[in-house]
This record gives sequence, structure tokens and C-alpha cells, in this order.
Amino acid sequence: MIARFIATMCAVIVGAGATHGAFIADDRAKLAGNWSGDSICLDRQSACHDEKVVYRISLYPSDATRVKVQGDKIVNGRAVTMGTGDYKWDEKTNTMTHDDQYGAWKIVVKGNTMDGMMTSPAGTPFRHLTLKKDE
Repeated sequence: MIARFIATMCAVIVGAGATHGAFIADDRAKLAGNWSGDSICLDRQSACHDEKVVYRISLYPSDATRVKVQGDKIVNGRAVTMGTGDYKWDEKTNTMTHDDQYGAWKIVVKGNTMDGMMTSPAGTPFRHLTLKKDE
């Protein structure tokens, strides 16, 4: 009786792990596509401006720890590319991060929304990003 209980519990735990792994892979797959929203300047002493933005995200099939992000700002109704970069993807925290000479981004993905912060090279908050996945 005890052996049957232990075998059943092991099957439940292994099954839950497999389901969790599929959920994570599905979350990463949902990153691909266009995400639109606002990039708000937090440093009002800088030349920074609030912007409407579109982030175009694509996946690397051979590397589950990275995604490619093309950041566009909307100027007079048209997309103007600001840059393209590799972001690290942390499946445990649903977080994308990117560091370069301009600062560091940390973007948290929650379903079909993203909430992120860019800090300057000195570590001060510079931009706040809120995006929603385009349908």
C-alpha cells in the first residue's frame, strides 16, 4: 500500500515537472511578435523624450536563453528603428535583460504585457517601459 502511494506521488511530481517545462517553453514562444506601448523618460534633466514604441521580438531557435529585440519609436505615425540587440531571457523569472554603453534594461513579461526599466550607466532610473502584445 505504501509502495503504491509512493509510486503514485512520484508519477504526479514527474508529470507536474513536465507540464511546468511545457509552460515555460510556451511562454518563450509567446515573446515572438510585436509589442507596442510607451517609453517614458524618468530623467527630466536629460535630452530624453517620452515616446510611443514598438518592440519587435524574434527567437533564436538554437538558444533558449536569448531573444532578438528591434526597438522602434513612432515619429509622425511611422516606425523609426532605434536599434537592435540581443536580450537575455530568464525563463524562471520571465525577465529579459540587456546591457550596453547606454545603460541596462530589465523587462518583466506578464502574459501579454511587459513592464521594464532602463537604468543609466551610473545606475539611476532613466526610462520606464510599458508594452502590450499586438494582436
